[in-house]
Amino acid sequence: MNNFFSRTKVLVQFIFLFSLLVGTCGVNADTKETKVIEVSGKGMVYNKPDRASVVVLVEQMSRVAEKAKAVVDGDTKQITQFLLNQNIDETALDTSSYNIYPQYNYKEGKDLIGYRVSRKISFTLNDTGSLFKVIDGLTRRGASQILQQNLYYSQADKAYEKALELAFSDAKKKAGIIAKKSNASILGVHNVIEMSQAQGIMMADVQAFKSAESMQVALRPVEASLRIRFEIK
Repeated sequence: MNNFFSRTKVLVQFIFLFSLLVGTCGVNADTKETKVIEVSGKGMVYNKPDRASVVVLVEQMSRVAEKAKAVVDGDTKQITQFLLNQNIDETALDTSSYNIYPQYNYKEGKDLIGYRVSRKISFTLNDTGSLFKVIDGLTRRGASQILQQNLYYSQADKAYEKALELAFSDAKKKAGIIAKKSNASILGVHNVIEMSQAQGIMMADVQAFKSAESMQVALRPVEASLRIRFEIK
């Protein structure tokens, strides 16, 4: 009999604790849900290029490889000195790319007719306003071809940060308009999702030009995109 009453007592205690647990869960379930407005924001920043990346080719053809090499080396020396005089940073100047190619005449078999010696010179120009002057000086000192002339903006990270600020302002403005139309007020930011990423160095589109005045540059913008939820009441 005592065992029966003991088991009954334990069962009653268990039922009591279970009812408390269910009651607590019910209170949590009735907690008021957070109201939010979700909007997207975009920001765009344009910047003028402040750097120029240039690659030129010095090339010479001769029946004797040593003669072609001597001409290329002489032109390279002149070009290097010219660039240093234009305040080009020596650490941003590279003349190490060097090639010698035998040249053949295939009309009657395979006859060696000489050697083509070439050297690439690459450098970074910090003053984009002097780009035309520098390129003109290079061609006058033996540069055979301008292989690359890219303008870019070196502070891409800062430009992206500014674009993010504009994207946030854009989203906040949209949320304010929606909240006003809904007779609600914004309490603050609930969460933010970054939908874009920094783009690194921003290259510009440089069209062909004949003079410094005719040079046209179309810079691609830096864009940022955010998705933001604002808490409202």
